[in-house]
Amino acid sequence: MEVDQLPSHKIWIPNFDNNSEAGLLNEEELNRNFELINADIEILRRIFSSITSSGQASRKYSSPDWTVTEPTTGPYGTLVSELSSEERLLLLITILPHYAPEVMQEMVSPFQRGVIVDHPFLGGHINHATLQFIPNLQTILFLLAGRNKTAQHMCYRKLMISGTLLRRQLVSLNPPSITEPIRSERELVPELAEEYVQFVLQGRQPRPDFGRNFPAKLHTTHKQWDQLILCKPTERAVEILVDWIDHGSVLSDESCEFFGPGYPALFYGPPGTGKSLTAALIGKRCNVNVFRVDASRIVSKYIGETEKNIVQLFGRMKVENSRHEKKPILFFDEADVLFSKRTEVKDAKDKWANLETSVLLPLIEEYDGLVIVATNLEHNLDPAMDRRFQLKIKFPFPSYEERFKIWQKSIPRAFHYPSAIASAQLARYKLSQASIVNILKGSCLLARKAGSEILQARDLDYYIRLEFAKSGITPSWENIHSGTNLS
Repeated sequence: MEVDQLPSHKIWIPNFDNNSEAGLLNEEELNRNFELINADIEILRRIFSSITSSGQASRKYSSPDWTVTEPTTGPYGTLVSELSSEERLLLLITILPHYAPEVMQEMVSPFQRGVIVDHPFLGGHINHATLQFIPNLQTILFLLAGRNKTAQHMCYRKLMISGTLLRRQLVSLNPPSITEPIRSERELVPELAEEYVQFVLQGRQPRPDFGRNFPAKLHTTHKQWDQLILCKPTERAVEILVDWIDHGSVLSDESCEFFGPGYPALFYGPPGTGKSLTAALIGKRCNVNVFRVDASRIVSKYIGETEKNIVQLFGRMKVENSRHEKKPILFFDEADVLFSKRTEVKDAKDKWANLETSVLLPLIEEYDGLVIVATNLEHNLDPAMDRRFQLKIKFPFPSYEERFKIWQKSIPRAFHYPSAIASAQLARYKLSQASIVNILKGSCLLARKAGSEILQARDLDYYIRLEFAKSGITPSWENIHSGTNLS
């Protein structure tokens, strides 16, 4: 048996345009797209009937004879036109639960006995709640090669080693249950990435945030670079990160034997001083995606699941990096949860908590791109992180001059302060950038309610007191001479 060779070029994967999401398929395009899927389903039915009939399962192997496709037939045709015959069947199987879940159930029903699949080679398992048949990798290999073990392993090689769908994580293999151990890879269930379900069936452009189950989401902002007010040392350090994004990939390629591939950086300082905003604006200025890691989707109560989620995160980001000359930024906000100090092991909980940090540290260092770790409490981080950070950037509480600029830059163009010197007066309050934005948001709302473009002094004073009240302190002023009132 000859192994089909995959195309030498990369599989076509549509890039996400930050300015617009591609429109959905119209009715005519949808029909044309579904006609090809339906044609492949009929071929799948014939394959299933042939492979499960007596005397056919050990026949000589031959690749499925699929309909010849062109990319113009729709998103499904676009993908399968560049896949091997074996991967096309894998893709079809992963689409069925979302397009026609009854198809697999109809084919398997002669072999189903309650929650048991009465077929020694078919694989798969029955969902105990719905009694639906769930195909696994063994099911795919059996449909491709029957009982022919040599052919099965050749198909395995095409799917798992040289294949595109699994390597680029359009399809992932997941255990049927997180509470039960698996004995081999063949028990893993293939699942199409959520964003590609919508692409294949609806034409929706795949977003780079990998669906709702992925533990990192796009981190964006509507603010502009000139609205970022930082002290001079912090501003200079941030410019170094911009330089890395612009030139770091070339440097890594030229000097890989001297320098590591990534550039980990730490943002630390009081809350509200612009750490998250800076990360988003760096991405906006350099035209790269920023992925903000959601710790709640990383940390799991099940032993070993947190580590697996961490590895999955970096594995998926590695795939995303391969698509871009400028690598996406990985942003860990409120990093204390994942990067806390390792402690003396006194019980199993300590052991697993330490393991999470140990798994993260080398992955951060090896990530081929900029990693930003942000924290309000630097001393809570594991000391081993110090060596791994290329830069540690402090975001101090803003000075009077910086607060003055923030008050000027943060007010919407449609509104005005009650006097020309109001910004100078307001800047005397010791407030963070985030607190100033909160005050302006509330004051603008009251001005809009009153039908005015002028922010009233009493409204500003009211929201200033609310911000200080959050911390349980009375409003305090910078000791700067000024003899002018707001109003």
